[in-house]
Amino acid sequence: MPLILMYRRIADERVDHCYLAVSPARFKDQLHVLRRTRHPLPLTDFIRDLVARTLRPDALALTFNDG
Repeated sequence: MPLILMYRRIADERVDHCYLAVSPARFKDQLHVLRRTRHPLPLTDFIRDLVARTLRPDALALTFNDG
């Protein structure tokens, strides 16, 4: 199943009551896993392929909200 993952903040937060931050070390580890298990695409390519019905089942796009 194709995925679009949304990250809010990459930072070492001492207190993160809303759990919106991912530490840089954890983000790096996540990227290693995603590169091995997924086919990363820019969001524009992801949408283009989705519309064309050629999107790979292992496609992945990352987005950042208010990074």
